[in-house]
Amino acid sequence: AESPAHGCRNSFIRYGSIMDAVAELLRNEKDRLIEQWEDEVRRELPALQHMTRPVLVDHLPELLEALAAWIEGKTDRAQRGFQALVDGHALQRLGYAVGLETLMREYAKVRLVIMRELSSVPGRRESMTLLHEGMDRAITAAIDRYSQRREEVRARFISILGHDLRDPLSTVKISTDVLARSGNLADEQRMILSRMTRACNRMERMVSDVLDFARGHLGDGIPANPSLHDLAEI
Repeated sequence: AESPAHGCRNSFIRYGSIMDAVAELLRNEKDRLIEQWEDEVRRELPALQHMTRPVLVDHLPELLEALAAWIEGKTDRAQRGFQALVDGHALQRLGYAVGLETLMREYAKVRLVIMRELSSVPGRRESMTLLHEGMDRAITAAIDRYSQRREEVRARFISILGHDLRDPLSTVKISTDVLARSGNLADEQRMILSRMTRACNRMERMVSDVLDFARGHLGDGIPANPSLHDLAEI
């Protein structure tokens, strides 16, 4: 009869062989997996249909390599691949105005294609568990980074818009002040100027509120690099 220690050793060898087989499949079939995924997303995700192949595929090869490393227990190597997805792919999609829903469905297609391919691997329960864990780590981090960056962009846009609104508003306000000091205005004209002045004051308060909101989200506000110049030349 086989001893318990011998049985455990054989189980460990079998477990390791399965892990190696799954990792090897992800590496060796990388191109085919990417092609299947590309067919899926071009067919079902309209926001991605018109992208060139290099832009569409982007960091997917690194993700598959990272998943293979994760299954093998090489966590440091896997984390570097996952980080490429976070810093590269997620922000690239945001730059192309791809919505968060499309991004999540895109990652779901990656999982679907891999699961379909691994369905023929025997004894795959443990590898599936590790694969799901790795995918969840990468996807969660990528979506968090996407959301964070999107909020930064929104806050910065609001801040820039608030600053830009001040210029035409100041022009209107200065013009009303100049006209109000004129001595030859009819009562109706003075009433119109009074309304314009009140409207400018309300608008000024709203712009200030918008800028306060943006500063609260941006922290240090819009980046600026002050330097000395001759104002006369400017």
